[in-house]
Amino acid sequence: MKKTLWLCLAPILIMAVFMSCSEGEKDSTGNTSKSAQDGISDSQYCGSFDAYYYDSIVELYQGLRDFDPNELDSISFMENQYMDDTRAKTHISEDEERNGIFGTMLNKLLTEKTLMFPYYRGTRLPLYEFKGEFEGASSIVITPTGPCRKPWINFTFEVNGDSFPVYTMYFDESLMNEANEKGASWLMAQLYPNGTNVHNYEKSNFEIGRPNRLVYEKEYQLGDRNVMAMVIDNSLEGFDYLGVYFVYDDILVCIWETPENLESILPDITFREVYLPTNTPLRDEPGREGTIYSTKK
Repeated sequence: MKKTLWLCLAPILIMAVFMSCSEGEKDSTGNTSKSAQDGISDSQYCGSFDAYYYDSIVELYQGLRDFDPNELDSISFMENQYMDDTRAKTHISEDEERNGIFGTMLNKLLTEKTLMFPYYRGTRLPLYEFKGEFEGASSIVITPTGPCRKPWINFTFEVNGDSFPVYTMYFDESLMNEANEKGASWLMAQLYPNGTNVHNYEKSNFEIGRPNRLVYEKEYQLGDRNVMAMVIDNSLEGFDYLGVYFVYDDILVCIWETPENLESILPDITFREVYLPTNTPLRDEPGREGTIYSTKK
């Protein structure tokens, strides 16, 4: 039960890592003033978007392929409402400027018809089946905006009979080489300088007043490479879970787990491309075709 409840709390904590605390002042009419609009909080921004739920990779593909045009227009409208503020806070690629932030991810997945999917000991991870009071919950959730004001694909897998949440975000491929070399903290500082990273967490809005919260870099071994991760450590506040962010080719990955599970599971984790319409792997080797980041050739 504790683990299942954590699955519900983890996305909130992930979002909070990047939230700005300024909500802005309201004028006498109750509307946000112009000066406040110059600093829109992430809680205000992210609260304007819905989430989309799927129970399989094939269903995910079908949902993206048949995505309601009215829903897409609504997401684009909300993005445009905050675009000036987003440009000031977040790295926006040329495609995101032209097609919208969510629209760029949607176009990428539908054009390539592939998805980076985690494997454990060479076998594709099965999606977790929620039971008990959480029966019927979806194991795949897309949030049109999340940390770094980007869309995230949130998975819940099963490893050794227990739930294992994995959150992934595609980022601008022009940052890919440096991101794989320098690690997640560097990438997040490029994508969202006001968010938490190892250089600013003690001064960031969200971290002020939390002296027991640690943010640091740590190298983790995966199944085919070593990654320089950014770790959010709440253990001094009584939480058992670590938030581990790392870069794998063109995705930013976030996993919230206990230190013991991270040490035992991560060395056997890789990511591979699967073909969205059929959920079959494109190749036997980890990563994307031609990846140069694997340390195991």
